[in-house]
Amino acid sequence: DIFPGVHYVENTQYKMYSYAEGTCPKASYASDHILTLPIHMRLKYEDIQMVIKRIVEFISD
Repeated sequence: DIFPGVHYVENTQYKMYSYAEGTCPKASYASDHILTLPIHMRLKYEDIQMVIKRIVEFISD
């Protein structure tokens, strides 16, 4: 139940730019590996702690 913010993928993943696929390897890598965490005005301290806990659990496995 953790909902991320907006995550912008590499442009070549869109059909209109697919002709350029493979021309931006660093952007492609970043697009595939960046995690967008939730951030908004109604995020409570408890919500932040829960996100932190889940991330720690994930990387500890």
